[in-house]
Amino acid sequence: MGNFVHLHLHTEYSLLDGAVRLSQQIYKRNDDGEYHTIETCPLADALKERDMDAVAITDHGNMYGVHIFVGCMRAAGIKPIIGSEFYVADDMYVKTSDVLYKNRHLILIAKNQVGYENLMYLSSKSFVDGFYNKPRIDLKLLEGHTDGLICCSACLAGQVPQLLLHNDYEGAVAYATKMRDMFAEGDYYIELQDHSLPEEKKVLPLLYKLAKEIGVKVVATNDVHYIEREDADVQDTMECINLGCKKNEVNNMRFDNDSFYLKTEQEMRDLFEWCPEAIDNTVEIANKVEDYFVVDTHGKYFIPHYTNDEIGDRDTAQYLHDLAWERIHWRYKEITPKIEQRLNYELGVINKCGFNDYFLIVWDYCNEAKKMGIPVGPGRGSGVGSLVAYSIGITDVDPLKYNLIFERFLSEERVSMPDFDIDFCFVRRPEVIQYVVRKYGADNVSQIIAYSTMSAKAVVKD
Repeated sequence: MGNFVHLHLHTEYSLLDGAVRLSQQIYKRNDDGEYHTIETCPLADALKERDMDAVAITDHGNMYGVHIFVGCMRAAGIKPIIGSEFYVADDMYVKTSDVLYKNRHLILIAKNQVGYENLMYLSSKSFVDGFYNKPRIDLKLLEGHTDGLICCSACLAGQVPQLLLHNDYEGAVAYATKMRDMFAEGDYYIELQDHSLPEEKKVLPLLYKLAKEIGVKVVATNDVHYIEREDADVQDTMECINLGCKKNEVNNMRFDNDSFYLKTEQEMRDLFEWCPEAIDNTVEIANKVEDYFVVDTHGKYFIPHYTNDEIGDRDTAQYLHDLAWERIHWRYKEITPKIEQRLNYELGVINKCGFNDYFLIVWDYCNEAKKMGIPVGPGRGSGVGSLVAYSIGITDVDPLKYNLIFERFLSEERVSMPDFDIDFCFVRRPEVIQYVVRKYGADNVSQIIAYSTMSAKAVVKD
């Protein structure tokens, strides 16, 4: 472990609030003059340049970037530290504008497997139960899920600094003492930041005094929102897009200077030469973090096994084959050699790629929805190019009539998870989800999320 570790960092997954890129394609020209792409991680590259071998991710209110972050850091030989900067409300279940403005920041870092699971639980609850403009938790929820977690008091938007800014030192002591007692001994830290802001200059000595008074350690962080100092203008532009304001307008939510970058160890030691222990304690925290298990799902598929009473002794490949050949006669009056060849070809590819269960599961819940009288769409996207899907009733668009290509949906040359776009009546859609949960188990069912990058056209428009 090096001599300083960044423990407060916002990636591009702090949407429109962080400009630290985790993955980027770079176009390079070889000796023959041909261009090729190289996948790189700008954050990992920057850490190596600074001789840093560990870093934390603490995106605002979410854990969206954790999977790609862990993969990129491990590939680069850098220790990934998983955390999040949570929004903490007085009461996460009260949704009024009064409570909204009391949301305070809090850094939580997982030091082991139990902590990682608690982090995921808290993050999920913040969206499912506590969401009001932002995903929120409260101390009552946090109190029961602190095992395996390290807590830092966060930036100026944290509750302790806010109380100090409002000249309530005793209130800050009481709150920090409560937080200290919620976590394992030595796992609550008072966070010190110095971006040359007047408010920080006011609270820094008070934070240090408070930490000594309640017997906890201090830790120095930089509120990293971009990698290089010169990226500050890019960050400011993103903030303007997020806030809906122009670059020449004054807005107190925008950063006041260009200090929110990935500083070197020496820059941090120079800032905190009055308190070297705060720098050293970043390594202490990093050393507490175990190399716990985070599932690497890249290129791997975890598909539940389909079964029903009709299968009998058949495996899913044979059952899908029989189902498709039984129902193809429902679609066509005459089975021509072209239809026969296409159906067998698709069944072969599906089996070779290992997606028999997937097709049967999708057919299962589409079929069940129709039995319940829930309107199901005819299908859209590349999935309508599958004759197997058409034959068994997943889609209702004839791919042969419209010359649709199966390889756009699934190909042996480029095996990727097939994706049927199924539309259900939005009123009764929850009934379909509940059916899937009951049949395949809650542990095998989840909602999904898609991220949209800022395309060149959208950026120019913004």
